[in-house]
Amino acid sequence: MMLRNLALTVGLLAATAATASADTVYPVYNNYVTDPADLATNVTRGVGTGLTGSGAYTDFGVEWTITQNSTTGVWTYNYTFADTGSGNDLKNISHLILELSAGATLADFTGLAGTVGTYDPADNNQQGQPNPGLPGIIYGTKVDGGSPSLTLSFTTNRAPVWGNFYVKDGNNTNYAYNTGFTNLDSTNKQDFIARPDGATPVVPEPSSLAVAGVGGIGLMILAARRRKARQG
Repeated sequence: MMLRNLALTVGLLAATAATASADTVYPVYNNYVTDPADLATNVTRGVGTGLTGSGAYTDFGVEWTITQNSTTGVWTYNYTFADTGSGNDLKNISHLILELSAGATLADFTGLAGTVGTYDPADNNQQGQPNPGLPGIIYGTKVDGGSPSLTLSFTTNRAPVWGNFYVKDGNNTNYAYNTGFTNLDSTNKQDFIARPDGATPVVPEPSSLAVAGVGGIGLMILAARRRKARQG
């Protein structure tokens, strides 16, 4: 009887969770990137397809490839941020701000440079360099440029989540950022870029998967109820 009741309970929880998932689309910001296609070779964003640009940076693009070593679990991140214009329209990048999770420092990465801090649009001259058009507060590393493209390559144990970036040239009218920076509630992953999180998700032992599955269903239902309560 106890096993039958447990089976009925699990079935009901699963059905409820499935209904909640089918009926609701949730924001993607800060959620882990789980689709391999979003980490594969040369994933791109451009102005009008996930990016917003101003001035000469209405032609701007981002490209990334993110891989994980199956033995060590270490992630390798490769990015190219570039002015995709031509001729006299090409502008050298002054600096880039790549979002990091709160508490992250350069010591958590190998090969990543810059100045980590909180950058606020209310302060228009942080560390001697203004950030015109910065859509909101961002915690991240500021990396200096010097040419129309800027390449970053680094390793870390921090898994990828959907997040933000901001970039500008030496002119205060040329800048770009991901479109979701102005709408963190967006349900479109194209509005964000994959960036390193503040922690690596824990993978449960095989012996605990059955228990975790039941608990996970309960958490899904609880999360759905909380979202519904906030919206109501």
